[in-house]
Amino acid sequence: MRRALEIARKEWLVAAGTPATYVVGAIFLVLCGFFFFDDFFLLGRAEVRSLADPIVLLLLATTLPALTMQALAEERRSGTLELLLTHPVRPWEVVAGKAAAPFGVALVVLALTLPYALTAGHFGNLDTGAAVGVYLGLVLVALLFVSLGVLTSSQAQSPVVAFAVGWFLCFALFAVGWAAHWMPPSLSVLADALGVGPHLESFARGAPDSRDVIWFLSLSAAALALATRSIAPLRGERAREAVFVAAVVGSVVLVNLIAVRLPVRMDLTEERLHTVSAVSKQVLRDLPEPLVVDGYITADLPPPFRAFPRDLRDLLAQMERAARGNLRWTVRDPGADPLVADDAARLGIPGVPFDRHVGDRVESRTHYVGLRIALGDREEIIPLVVRPQDLEYEIVALAVRMARESLPQVALLTGHYQRTPPRGLAKAAEALAKHYEVLWLPPEEAIPPNTAALLVVGPAVPLGAPTMQAIDAYLQGGGGVAFFADPVEVDLASFRATDRLLGVEDALRTYGVVVSHDLLQNGPCEKVSLPMEVAGVRTLQRMPYHFLMHITDLDTTSPVTRGFGQVIPVFASTVTPTVSDPGVEVHTLLQTSEQSWQVRAPYRIHPIDDHVHGDVTGPHPLGVSLEGDLPSPYGADQPERSRLLVIGDAALLSDDYLNTTSTKLLLNTVDWLIGETDLGTVRTRGMVDRTMGEPEKTATARARLGNTLGPPLVLALLGGLYALWAWRRRKRMRLQ
Repeated sequence: MRRALEIARKEWLVAAGTPATYVVGAIFLVLCGFFFFDDFFLLGRAEVRSLADPIVLLLLATTLPALTMQALAEERRSGTLELLLTHPVRPWEVVAGKAAAPFGVALVVLALTLPYALTAGHFGNLDTGAAVGVYLGLVLVALLFVSLGVLTSSQAQSPVVAFAVGWFLCFALFAVGWAAHWMPPSLSVLADALGVGPHLESFARGAPDSRDVIWFLSLSAAALALATRSIAPLRGERAREAVFVAAVVGSVVLVNLIAVRLPVRMDLTEERLHTVSAVSKQVLRDLPEPLVVDGYITADLPPPFRAFPRDLRDLLAQMERAARGNLRWTVRDPGADPLVADDAARLGIPGVPFDRHVGDRVESRTHYVGLRIALGDREEIIPLVVRPQDLEYEIVALAVRMARESLPQVALLTGHYQRTPPRGLAKAAEALAKHYEVLWLPPEEAIPPNTAALLVVGPAVPLGAPTMQAIDAYLQGGGGVAFFADPVEVDLASFRATDRLLGVEDALRTYGVVVSHDLLQNGPCEKVSLPMEVAGVRTLQRMPYHFLMHITDLDTTSPVTRGFGQVIPVFASTVTPTVSDPGVEVHTLLQTSEQSWQVRAPYRIHPIDDHVHGDVTGPHPLGVSLEGDLPSPYGADQPERSRLLVIGDAALLSDDYLNTTSTKLLLNTVDWLIGETDLGTVRTRGMVDRTMGEPEKTATARARLGNTLGPPLVLALLGGLYALWAWRRRKRMRLQ
């Protein structure tokens, strides 16, 4: 090993003194910085996952063979390889030393891209663990490409030939994975197994998989072993050489087959997104019967679901181990078996047509991405997995639902007299019905005694005294009530907004909450597209709309908002807590940023008129929760600990604005009112805000220019410092 280190040191000094090393490294850094920041600010997310994109792999496949082409080919061409091997040095030590130098150069070049991660962390909330996973994957890619380059250099008589063949091998491994989704299904599976890109995906997600690590290491070791054999001074007959090559290839195949059977995942993400949570483990272990999960998944899904079949199997295997025998699962492909397709159709799992490129044509094929979940004689169907990252929560939540004797009843009061979901709340009703028994309560009707939580949304008409007395009696009896209040009625058809009475103002004031008749505007906000005419040409202009607020100041201690990174309320009003009783626990759940302001009637809500209409006086609260012995506005004397939540935004739950985030906020609210908050920790995993907002153009321009030109200049500076050191060293040697 000492001789290998000596050779590596000599090769490192040679590489450091070669101008071509710096030229190749600078070209890679300039192109990598250009392509990375071409999409970085456009995507607006603080992450470095783009470093695992195909363009970066292509750059590595092109530059690394240029660093290795002289490793052994020049020695062979000049006849010094035989002389080197006459010294007391083993062939593997020569190969290891020759490979260590270009690999070290590759590590230095990759280290010079670390400012990309620092820039992402400066502009947003970077997941450091996920970034480490990306760089770990790039290091393994560099090791593989360097090993292939050394292999071709050991076989070639000319460095140019070594570069050409090495580039072809690296490009082939890159291209076969990149083009897998264009291939026929029979070939795409093989392409996934051989391509670099598919094996880099687990690193890009921040969860390196042992199967991918072993794939990179085994191929790298095989390439170096073949290179060692090719320079061995006593080579055998062709038959023996063929046996050796077959043994190396067979070992690679065998090792990878064993790795497939024994997967291990290292979850580096800050939120442990790829690890079964403690709550899920406990729920699965406490089930009265084993949970059965049957997956109906097409094996060759198109992007971006390509890795989903393997990820699903990994997740179910993890959950099976966590459940300690209380979970069984199967995954079958309906596309490969008509009987399985018939079974999926019977369960209500539809086949979804996807267009995919096959050669030079586009084919439409039916794909299945659905699950059947059963507990005893009960079963639930997930017909289409829309968000794979939420699948753990979906399975566990359905398991909890099936294990209950009866679902908790949630009553909704909207001011309508119908007992069905009113117009505009169909999506919210569907989301609630998955986990609770939903009761639509007409005004002035008694609240059933078995009601677990009451939601007051809107309401559409002012609530009268009898209704408020019933709500107060329910609250004083230890119930949980949430008010999603709209004190300002907004009509987007005419862009008009007017104040209105809700009938809940006086009661809320007694409880210790004041809902203001105003609208809040926030500096960080969504943008909307407006048709405008510029120089006689009609175009769509993206403009900030400060009524669609980006709220990132959330209470991380409350089960309602814990785990969220950002919520986007719409036309929200100020909700101010005024409680002074130490026996009441108060949380400000949501509040605007310091760059926010209040506007009052007359309101101007058209996007063209959207600018600062009042003093910038933020932050302003728009959601609060109270828990404790609340005073009664009607003199009720029932000292039970109650829960009250008030959010100054009912449009948040409407069909027009309900999204994944607001749906989870609604479910967290109901869980808190009921007192069952464990599932909320699973529900909100992955909701941490990684967006970068709207950085200034000058800041983005400086970041783009600095990261594109800065690392190459640093590399050139390192080269200059080495040249100076080498010159002074030679000068001292002459003087001696």
